[in-house]
Amino acid sequence: MFRLKGGGPVTAGLAGSRGASSRQARREEKSAFSPEAYEEFDAKLRTETELALSWGVDGKYARPSPPTLGCEVECCLAAADGMPAPESAEFLSYFSSDNGYFEMTKYNVEFEIEPVSLSGSPFSAMHDSLERTRIHASRCADMVGAYAMLFGILPSFEAEHFSAGMITNRMHFRTLEKQLRKLHGGRPFSVNIGYGDGLNFEAENLSVEGAATSLQIHLSVAEAESAAFYNAAQIASALTAGVAANSPFFLGKQLWAETRVPLFEQIMYERFTGRNAQTLPYGRRCDDIFGGGYLQNTLLELFSENHSRLPAVLPIARDTPPEKMMHLILHNRDILRWNRPVMGFVSGSGRPFLRIEHRAMPSGPTTADMTANMAFFTGLACHFHRAFIGATAEKTIARMPFESARENFYRAARDGLDAEIVWLGEECNLREFVAEKAAEYARRGLRDFGADEADILHWMGIIENRARSGQNGSIWQRRYIAKHGGGEDGMRRMTAAYLQKQEEGSPVHTWKV
Repeated sequence: MFRLKGGGPVTAGLAGSRGASSRQARREEKSAFSPEAYEEFDAKLRTETELALSWGVDGKYARPSPPTLGCEVECCLAAADGMPAPESAEFLSYFSSDNGYFEMTKYNVEFEIEPVSLSGSPFSAMHDSLERTRIHASRCADMVGAYAMLFGILPSFEAEHFSAGMITNRMHFRTLEKQLRKLHGGRPFSVNIGYGDGLNFEAENLSVEGAATSLQIHLSVAEAESAAFYNAAQIASALTAGVAANSPFFLGKQLWAETRVPLFEQIMYERFTGRNAQTLPYGRRCDDIFGGGYLQNTLLELFSENHSRLPAVLPIARDTPPEKMMHLILHNRDILRWNRPVMGFVSGSGRPFLRIEHRAMPSGPTTADMTANMAFFTGLACHFHRAFIGATAEKTIARMPFESARENFYRAARDGLDAEIVWLGEECNLREFVAEKAAEYARRGLRDFGADEADILHWMGIIENRARSGQNGSIWQRRYIAKHGGGEDGMRRMTAAYLQKQEEGSPVHTWKV
């Protein structure tokens, strides 16, 4: 995974989330946590959550002006035959950088890239950083006999790749996997997708989560406008998921355009259901990863929801002052909504800041495509957020009820560019809507926050051309299999062709089958 963190002049802010002292690691490796451990952690989390809310009242959060943009990208290591290569430990030893990380499975890795301000040419700068990292990752992968693949889901996965032995040999991942299995009641993780070819699959452990790799965009925003930006991100998610879809195959089956969505939700479903599926303030529900309603005033509402509705998976209490927010950050780290809140701290001053992490888009196909996807999401968020400020919010909610935004997201993930969505009460085709209206909305949003016109036109041009051509990563993969044949050999041939085009770097809408 390529990990690009948000924050601009501020740091990533996830202090303590990427490593552990030997003492902490020993605590995380426990097969079970005592009731006292949960109580101690919950008490500290409650204190920090209340403090975070009070900081909002007191105006203590930093205000990035303009917003800042970063991202995280996940990738899968694949062998010469196109099959997953569980070589992340050796790969990262060659990568030799502080922005490369382990993931849940041994065939996944993740990278960070420094964030940028939205003024000037942010997307060209981001693309340069992404491409340098991709080239370096490719060279390191070559040293372990593998390739660094930017897929939403690697098409060549087989059931044998989801064994306990594929879980990364790190204490955090081992303990997290044990805890989530416990939360799941010890039952197998079931994936049932009744669409396309259809799929019924059971995994005994959490390694199946490693099949889904994503582009995670971080947008740092002012606390006063954070609810408006979050609601805008929720509305934009249908458009971004449909335009960027790149995961049509899993275990040899042709499924959703963005199969990451049902795969990930069904694996993590237990976290958001059962005794936690209770009514929230303002009629919101905490019953799935997309969410149950628009925020009312601030992104901080989600931290309060995290504490009150979602019990800790890793209740590791630490002897740190509340203002460090260690327990809030650790708790939030493993609550993976499609749009989620993240707290960080400004480098030097230590002032807290907020950002929104958008997780709806897959990895790949190329760094150019991912950069255009970032521009699209960011522009839409910057444009739509104004509709949720002040008196205009009620009118927006009346014209775009949350249930419409929610339904649009799942339609788009299922049908991609061909999805029929409801926009302000009118049924429309997603592909046509993006080409005729949404791309222009995104351009306006980026102009409002100071991005250069040339940067806007170049990267949004890729989105517009993708919509007009009707070919994103998902469509290309389907067309390739339809022309050249499927089965195990077909998936491997397609993976090889995909890799060649990925390395050439031309946007996916130009690819031939």
